[in-house]
Order: sequence, then structure tokens, then C-alpha cells
Amino acid sequence: MGDLFKAKVKRLYDEYYSFLFIPDDGKPFFEFKLKKIFIYITLFLIVSSTIYSLFMTQITVESYSDLSSKISETSFLTVTTQDQKEHIQDLKSEFDKINEKIYYLNELEMNIRNIVGLQDQTVATVQVSRSSDARSFNELQDRLDNADIYTSQKSDENLNLEALEINSQLDSKIDEMNKLIKEVEERLRYLEAYPDRWPTYGRISSYYGWRTHPIYRNKDFHTGIDIANSYGTAIVASGSGKVTYSGYKNGYGKVIIINHGYGYQTLYGHNSKLLVDVGDYVKKGQVIAKMGSTGTSTGNHCHFEVIQNNKTINPLKTLK
Repeated sequence: MGDLFKAKVKRLYDEYYSFLFIPDDGKPFFEFKLKKIFIYITLFLIVSSTIYSLFMTQITVESYSDLSSKISETSFLTVTTQDQKEHIQDLKSEFDKINEKIYYLNELEMNIRNIVGLQDQTVATVQVSRSSDARSFNELQDRLDNADIYTSQKSDENLNLEALEINSQLDSKIDEMNKLIKEVEERLRYLEAYPDRWPTYGRISSYYGWRTHPIYRNKDFHTGIDIANSYGTAIVASGSGKVTYSGYKNGYGKVIIINHGYGYQTLYGHNSKLLVDVGDYVKKGQVIAKMGSTGTSTGNHCHFEVIQNNKTINPLKTLK
């Protein structure tokens, strides 16, 4: 086998291709000879170079296409990243605004409760949760203050979800505040109606409870307190309410009765002059009568009663 190959190579080396060049002008032709092996080697090199060039061209085109794609992707990611940073910054600003609103609402709630005497009730503090575990607003603020770390740990979608969650918490807080406002309004109506204002100035001449009647001299249960002063001293409503009686009653003389609601009524007796009529709505502190000594009385004074759920109570329990 080796000898045969060597013989073929020797034959290629010894054999020639002759090329004849014949001029058109009749000049002598000339002959050019090349060994076959050189021609074959040259052809092989040309074909190999061509194939290699085509292969490299294909690789270059693919590499360029891949590089262009990566450049485009990089540019897109750069723009997207910048947009996300701007969006995250906007979300951080929204979180800050939301926190300020909620802290304001909490402070407002506490102030309202303190003003109207509801501080004994539990004040619910809004908290933010990313999962089932509640996180305080201070923790959220710390995360937002460290935005670079925070944004590296949370996706834009999660930030949106947390913003929605905070807004939901804020809506709940607003609902609570609306309920609180109604509660406060009712509390203020109650405080306005509650009979704690002294009906007049003067000396208490007779207290609530058992006593010896100043005229009949028998044991008598005094259902109110007597406040003595000069004739014509102003008598005011102890609380806001509606006048249910304005006229004369045996024993009481000229009397005013006010229904304050919430189970309370007040009675003002022995007046010299009545200034309001049945059906009138009077405000706490409004002048409703003038002091006198009408009815069963030993001198100028105001007989003041507080009735709670249709039973008299000691007025000193309600008066400030």
C-alpha cells in the first residue's frame, strides 16, 4: 500500500501539464510546463481558502448579529433600569406621603379622643404588612430611606403591591376616622345635653335627701337642691334640650322642665318669670327664667332637680 502511494506521488511529480501560448500576429508560440503536483496543491489551497473564507464570513456575520442583539438588549435594559429607578423613586415619594397622612390621622384621632374624653378607648394603630406578619410604619420608613438596598431586594411589581396595600390600610383608617367623627359628634351632643351646668349662682340652702320641711316641719324627702339668691337672678339651662313644661305646678310655683335626652330631665322651680315655652329648644347656659319665690317657698331661690330614667338623683352628682 505504501509503495503504491509513493508510486502515485512520484508519477504526479514527474508528469507535467503543458500550456501553449500562440500569438495572433504569427510570432512563434511558446510552451509553459507545470508539474501536476504543483497544480493540484495550488487548486487544493484555493478551494481550502475559499471554504475557510466562507466559513469565517458566516461566523463573523453570526457574531456581529449576536453582538448587535446584545448591544440592543443592553441598551434596552439600561433604559428599563433607569425607568424602574425613576418609578421606584416615585413610589418612595408616594410611601412618604401616605405615611405622613396616616401619622397625621393617628395624631388627629388621639387629639379628638383626648378633647372629648374618649382617651380610655383603644386607639387602633395602622400597620403595613408585606405578608401575614405586620410591619410597622417605622420599619417601612427605614426600608424606604435605604432605597438602594430596598430596591435590590424587591421587584417593581412587589413595590406596586405594597403601595396598594398601604393605600388599602389608609382607606381603612379613613373609614375609622369617619366613624370616629360620628362618634365624636354624638359624644359632643351628649356633653352638650348632659345637665352639668349650675342653673344659677347662690347659696345652697337645702340639699338633696331627707330633711325637715321648712314650712310643714315634718320629715320630707327633698328631691333636689335649693340655691338661694336675690329676686330676679338669672336661671339658665343646665344642659341643652327641649322644653316639655313651662307653667305653674302646685308646690313648685312657676316651673320649667327640660328633656335633655339620654334619659335626663331637669326641673327649675319657684321662678318669678318664665322666658321659654313648651317646644322650645334651649342651649346649655341659655337664660330660661328669673329667680323668685312662687309656690311653697320661704324665700327667693331656685329648686333644681335632675331626673335620670324617671327617678330623681342628687344634682351634685352631675353638676361641675
